[in-house]
Amino acid sequence: MASSVSFRRSIRWLPDDANEPTQTVVLIGSRTGVYLDVRFVKDPLKHKLDWAFAGYRVSNGPNKVIFKHVIDSHTPNASEVFDQGTNTHLPDGATLEIGEMINPETGKMTPYEEIWEEEELEEDTRALFIKNAIGSAWYAR
Repeated sequence: MASSVSFRRSIRWLPDDANEPTQTVVLIGSRTGVYLDVRFVKDPLKHKLDWAFAGYRVSNGPNKVIFKHVIDSHTPNASEVFDQGTNTHLPDGATLEIGEMINPETGKMTPYEEIWEEEELEEDTRALFIKNAIGSAWYAR
């Protein structure tokens, strides 16, 4: 897996309609599968973080992925949180991710659909994730 930068186009918490209330970017490191997912509220007057989490991306079969949380702005028990999905490539080049994760509005595990666009990266582009010695802070570039 190559390092990647992805931007979310929309999310749909089933059975609701799709929308995009945030500006969401995900960075994934190629060698370790470490990821950083940051979601900012779109309202320019709020300047507010909606949700941020980081951890490890693990492949679980063809096109299936699990995102295990290590740090999560919504819970002190991040290691108990994960989301899992199946990715399908769409004709326009985007990716449809269908899965289950905790809906931050309800706090319940909920089926979802997300549409992602991946940024083209140069082949030699590297992602860097650094954890401090006691594991309380992560840095990404």
